[in-house]
Amino acid sequence: FDVSDKITIGGSANITITEAVAPTGAGTGSIVNPFGFAKNIGSVYPVFVNDQQGNLVRDVFGDPVFDNGEGFSEFNIGSRPISQGRHAVQELLLNDERDRDNTYGFRFFT
Repeated sequence: FDVSDKITIGGSANITITEAVAPTGAGTGSIVNPFGFAKNIGSVYPVFVNDQQGNLVRDVFGDPVFDNGEGFSEFNIGSRPISQGRHAVQELLLNDERDRDNTYGFRFFT
């Protein structure tokens, strides 16, 4: 708006709404980042538990059991030295994290 020949005022406003479906702690050192997890753990550790004949072990629903590194003595599997109780692939598949952010911006000038 021109208030006078020498003074002008104005402004703008913006609103941004973002939605994301992803783990919030997805940094390179985070357990939920599969690339960071794979970089820090040996490739000898499987995603799923295998029995002594090499068959996938399944739960009561028929789904494969994730090898979370805690060991399975009934299959002669010991625990792994790091990230026990965690597996990046399992967490990516089972975690349902949603994030919605609202950002408001205002600018005024004279």
